[in-house]
Amino acid sequence: SITSSFATSHRIWKNSSGDLNIGPSSLPSALIQKVNGNILLGTTTDTGQKLQVSGSIKTTTAGTGLQFYGTGGSGNIDAFGSNNLILMTNSIEKARITSGGNLLLGTTTDSGKKLQINSDTTYDGIQITGANIPTLAIIDTTNNAKLVVYTRDNDATIGTETNHVFTFQTNAVERARFSTNGNLLLGTTTDSGYKLSVNGTGSF
Repeated sequence: SITSSFATSHRIWKNSSGDLNIGPSSLPSALIQKVNGNILLGTTTDTGQKLQVSGSIKTTTAGTGLQFYGTGGSGNIDAFGSNNLILMTNSIEKARITSGGNLLLGTTTDSGKKLQINSDTTYDGIQITGANIPTLAIIDTTNNAKLVVYTRDNDATIGTETNHVFTFQTNAVERARFSTNGNLLLGTTTDSGYKLSVNGTGSF
């Protein structure tokens, strides 16, 4: 082995298994290179991966960087500080999580919404598939109003699954609604009990 002359002795040596060890002689090795080529940092247990670390990993460049660590039974990737976490393939950004927690897909402009998707290709948006009623649900927890969009066998459905009206708007103005009784109201929000209620002129 090779031992340093510092106050705390450090050394480089091979153990009886042929593993290369680097670290203080009074503590477990800080780094181990196994004979199979795997690198162990902060651990002596080889679980088979090429790089195995017990503790967190931190990379920094000009004050920004990433941390990889486990806590509370979870694995974490952290863009520490007030920085965005960017996901790339082939050196091209595909998605980012902003420091405010918003998820951006296909855009780098944060409009303040939790999920923002920019799609420039036909039918290249959100797709939900499944054999057992694939569903998209939006819930307002104030009064538990629930809007759902789903497909089932040979039909497609959009509407409320709770005892709330279903309204139609254009230009942020309500134009029509289905009451909780299933009546259609046009130009009015008052359900008079008829299947069709119209306030205004009509043509049939």
